[in-house]
Amino acid sequence: MKFSVLIPAYKIEFLHECIESIVTQTYEDYEVIIVDDASPNDVYGIVSQFTDSRIRYYRNANNCGALHLVDNWNICLSYAKGDYVICMGDDDKLLPYCLDTYNQLIQKYPDLDVYHGLSEIIDEHSFFVDLQSPRPEMEFVFSLIWNKLNGRCSFIGDYLFRTEALRKEGGFYDLPMAWASDDITVYRAALSKGVANTLVPVFQYRRNALTLSNIGDVIMKISAVHLEKKWVETTVRNHIAHDVVDERYQYMLQRSMNCLYELKIYRLLVKDTAYGSLHSLFNWLSHYKTLGLPIKLLIRAYLVGLKVRMFHK
Repeated sequence: MKFSVLIPAYKIEFLHECIESIVTQTYEDYEVIIVDDASPNDVYGIVSQFTDSRIRYYRNANNCGALHLVDNWNICLSYAKGDYVICMGDDDKLLPYCLDTYNQLIQKYPDLDVYHGLSEIIDEHSFFVDLQSPRPEMEFVFSLIWNKLNGRCSFIGDYLFRTEALRKEGGFYDLPMAWASDDITVYRAALSKGVANTLVPVFQYRRNALTLSNIGDVIMKISAVHLEKKWVETTVRNHIAHDVVDERYQYMLQRSMNCLYELKIYRLLVKDTAYGSLHSLFNWLSHYKTLGLPIKLLIRAYLVGLKVRMFHK
């Protein structure tokens, strides 16, 4: 079997659309693995509306929860029989020619462990909102890291992984709330051979109020960012660049690492105030050492967050 499409499921608001986008693929050699994370919602009620024999449904005895979200990703992976896997959100969608396009990319670059699909952003009504910035057809790991830290948009469902290689690495990389888990999983897969990118959109990421990136404990997210930074620092220090261009990205990362991660944490704090609690500053100060930012920068993030909050009212 060529492809396994994994859906770690909990929400049901968009699940029917998600499954429908898979079973209408132009490329037909795939399976759909849905693992219900002991949801209080009727996940099976949605799944049972489809009679396609390629759909396989499982339910966890216990809920993995938002903090250990990656556990359910890896449970999904344990059921996969395909040569390649996509792990997508229960509210996201594949465009009809997604698997066909990936199959063509694999034929062109057969030795890679990871491939990326250009993605559209859609809203709660499935209307197009935005498009990811274009990427070169081939790039290597330091380009991936540099561009991600400088604002490149990507999601776990953007990527296709070689199943065997992913399992050899122990599955999807586990960080609290899956924060940056997708990034490090991709970096590991691209370390030795790089990543090939589709040049046409194949995936749709749904931006909505229930998305984990819009909710959750900011302190836990920042703890995950510190763990991500430690992994990236070690890789940038020890890994040999693939070519001259990748060597330049490695050099820029070595020079800018601390500033880039400080900015990443700063943006999380601004968002926490803008869309969360007005009392966020008191929460940050009680976890001052965990945040790893000067108090002046915490106050500045809070004030900027307040401005954003007022603008959106």
